[in-house]
Amino acid sequence: MNQEKEDASRITKRHSWVIVLVSCLIAVVFSVVTIVGAGSLNQNLDTLSEHPFAVSGSLYKIRRYMSDSQIRMGRLLQYNDTADVEIVKNALMEIYGQIDENAAYVVENYLGKDLGNDDELVELIGQIREQENILLDHSAAWTAEQNEEFTAQHLTPLYEQLDELTNQMIQYTENTVVELSRKSDGILTTTILFTCILCAAIVIVSILYRHSVNKELRAQAAYYNDIHYREFLFNILSGNIDDVYLIYNFTGKNMDFVSTNMERIFGVDCDKVNGDMETLFAYCDFGEQNDEVKTALERETLIHAEWEGTLKNPRSGKTTDIRFGIYPAMEQNGVVRYIVEISDLTKIKKTQQTLMDALANAQQANEAKSEFLSRMSHEIRTPMNAIIGMSTIAAAKIDDRVRVEDCLAKIGYASKHLLMLINDILDMSKIESNKLTLTNEPFDIYQFLNTFMSIVYQQACEKGVELTEKITGFDDHSSTLAGDSLRLNQVLLNLTSNAIKFTQKGGHISISVQRFLRQGKNQRVRFIVEDTGVGMDADTLERIFDPFEQANAGIAKKYGGSGLGLSITKNLVTLMGGTIDIESAPGKGTVCTVELPFEMSDVELSYVKEEELKSLHVLVVDDEKDVCEHTAILLERMSINASWVLSGREAVEAVERAYRQEKMFDVCFIDWKMPEMNGLETTRRIRRTVGGDIPIIIISAYDWTDIEQEARAAGANGFISKPLFGSSLYNTLVSVTGGSFGHSGAIGQPEDYTLEGKTFLAVEDNEVNMEILKEMLELNNAQEVVCAYDGTEAVERFRESEPGTFDAILMDIQMPEMDGYEATRIIRALDRPDAAGIPIIATTANAFSEDVSAVLAAGMDAHTSKPINMHELCKLLRKLTTKHPGD
Repeated sequence: MNQEKEDASRITKRHSWVIVLVSCLIAVVFSVVTIVGAGSLNQNLDTLSEHPFAVSGSLYKIRRYMSDSQIRMGRLLQYNDTADVEIVKNALMEIYGQIDENAAYVVENYLGKDLGNDDELVELIGQIREQENILLDHSAAWTAEQNEEFTAQHLTPLYEQLDELTNQMIQYTENTVVELSRKSDGILTTTILFTCILCAAIVIVSILYRHSVNKELRAQAAYYNDIHYREFLFNILSGNIDDVYLIYNFTGKNMDFVSTNMERIFGVDCDKVNGDMETLFAYCDFGEQNDEVKTALERETLIHAEWEGTLKNPRSGKTTDIRFGIYPAMEQNGVVRYIVEISDLTKIKKTQQTLMDALANAQQANEAKSEFLSRMSHEIRTPMNAIIGMSTIAAAKIDDRVRVEDCLAKIGYASKHLLMLINDILDMSKIESNKLTLTNEPFDIYQFLNTFMSIVYQQACEKGVELTEKITGFDDHSSTLAGDSLRLNQVLLNLTSNAIKFTQKGGHISISVQRFLRQGKNQRVRFIVEDTGVGMDADTLERIFDPFEQANAGIAKKYGGSGLGLSITKNLVTLMGGTIDIESAPGKGTVCTVELPFEMSDVELSYVKEEELKSLHVLVVDDEKDVCEHTAILLERMSINASWVLSGREAVEAVERAYRQEKMFDVCFIDWKMPEMNGLETTRRIRRTVGGDIPIIIISAYDWTDIEQEARAAGANGFISKPLFGSSLYNTLVSVTGGSFGHSGAIGQPEDYTLEGKTFLAVEDNEVNMEILKEMLELNNAQEVVCAYDGTEAVERFRESEPGTFDAILMDIQMPEMDGYEATRIIRALDRPDAAGIPIIATTANAFSEDVSAVLAAGMDAHTSKPINMHELCKLLRKLTTKHPGD
């Protein structure tokens, strides 16, 4: 017997060594194949992820920066004085810094060096820079026609060559991506094949080993007790799972087995439980079923049952949710045993709670969206009803001009309201799909705030709400920031519009801008919008940023709106890297605080650069000291010498004194409403003293049209409305002093955007939109509008026309057969003298910044979004077509 046991042991050891050696060999082969394949695949993936896309990105940046350079150079075709040339030079220095940096990266990393494209790229950029420098050096001395001719002959071909070369290099890098992907797929396939073969080998060896072990076990079965061997296997099983098993001998009233993982999972000593089941029950709690569970194992009638309760870990003190189950098993010899299973339900309960929370959130979101759709149905139908109803009334009252004009005005108002709702919904969709992008362009915070206040001030006045603004922490050297000013405007407009909407007549709204943290070129700016409106309760504040949410249904009915404004604002602020906080209480108003990071920009954006303004001496007359001081600060920021007085009498005395000393004021700003002597009387007395040499501007917080005739008779040259902003003061000074700089016309005189004598090619696939566009152009005196209903027809119309037939092309983007981008590229490539220079303006519903970039990259000159503002479109057409008087 002992000899057989020794023989079996020897055979087992021999087989074990064979299995170990074979397994080691397979592991080594598998490791080598995996390491080599993974290394090769990793090398390809590194090249695939780092080189082609980085090079393509640099090439796209070169194209974009060169497009910026072309736009800057295009300014010289219209503005070519010395100051404009200097502006362009400064801008080009920064642009070419970016171009050189990206070109250097391309030269260093481009894989197609044997093609010579990288050297050609550097050489072509140098040629463009050389020709641009020539134009910059002579632009101020040349006429607009000479500048345009030089650009067409020497720069435009180089721009086109650069565009074609970068397209070739980008295509090469994209082909490189495809080739590397193909190689990676081959490596992956090879690795998978070897893995499958090795796995099959391991399975075969395992089967052989299993067969050998079974044979040895059968040889050794005489030496081991069957019950102990099964207990050994069960210990292995139970020790590696997260359920605890116990075997209770009902016949012998003792514990036969406790799985070794009892201590690991529940912290209970296995030996103590093995000796006494009551030790385990001491840590368990089944509530009202405690007695039932404790006596279940001792019942005469065998049962199969499960209970849920808790078990307190004696070591950690942590309480765990458990399921306690007993299952009777009778053996052939009549012995009865209970198998006890204790399962940890913590993860299951947590999962169930998570699912319940997700279901509740989904139901809440669904209810919010349902309420939103119901509200939107009302919000959209309301302006639609106005549009349809007023259209019907206008048609019925077609002979009543006054009534028709009233209907059309209401239709316009309802249309703008409908457009606002649509824009909110589209913005939310863009944010949720992660397609919203930000720009990083320099802007002046003073100019931004002036423009913004001019927009919201009128809304506040119409509501009867006082609106004030304050800016602190900035100076002339820190007011230029780099960021997305359009999105910033959208954030503040949403917050301020809400403040105006929920503030009653006679209330007050303040807008504060503070620079409060600066680190090098990075700085944070705090925007605070505070109102005395209706306020919000704590429950509303918790969900105020959720999409489609408003305080309650009554808010939507009373004040309107989509419930998306603050959600969009929150997402925009987060996207810009900032924070937003809202404090409010019912009846006490709301304070919205937004903090955003910006970079300081070295680009000079000050809207005052003309030396002529620095010599001006301006007198400000207003009975409110704050107005005088604020206006003086704005003028001093323009380097203008400003004086102020608080009454008309003091103003007359100041003018007479300056007249006697021959230090006359150049311009006078005089408030209309002043006690004792109003602005008109003050103007008359000044005119008696100095005649008509001094421009006098009447300041008014009211509609000055009623007094315009009387004021001009008294000697006033123009008017300006409160509140006074830097940009409005500047434009007014430029107008009344007759300066040749600036772009403002005379006060009160509308700009002439007539399209008389112009012929346009209009490309639009929608017949109604085409009819509107054609009619509006003709109403603005266009000589002829030729229609094309898709890109293919537009190309044919242009190709068949004589050169110079069309003054400009209005190009829709999304069209069947051929879109606006492709049509533009084909037109630009035609071999005819006007193909490269004819103005092409995109007229599209795609209004995001990336859409504008795509339009310019396709070769178009400008972008205008639908619904089209005809005033702005005519202004743009007039500006672009005046550059081609001979076409």
